Amino acid sequence: MSFSIAVKDIAEVFLFRTEAIHFLGTLIALNDGRTMVSGRVRFYNGEKIAFSSAPDDPATLSETLMSTCQNIAEFFNAEVIHEDLRGADGNRRN
Repeated sequence: MSFSIAVKDIAEVFLFRTEAIHFLGTLIALNDGRTMVSGRVRFYNGEKIAFSSAPDDPATLSETLMSTCQNIAEFFNAEVIHEDLRGADGNRRN
């Protein structure tokens, strides 16, 4: 399955980078109020991995992705940068 993601649909960004790994995970807001995870990892040797999830509750996916990122980042001695692009009303901030 292939699809494109509009920048306006990105609700949260999770990022860390070291010489060994570049990690980018995003939560994508869907029209039905749910979100899905989409991301990519690139390792020092050039290997690349893409990942995604089935649509689910935004809070659940956010917590799961943050926990996963923190564990991987800790292994690589990195710190996760997290940005929630939604305002208090749940809509994307400009």
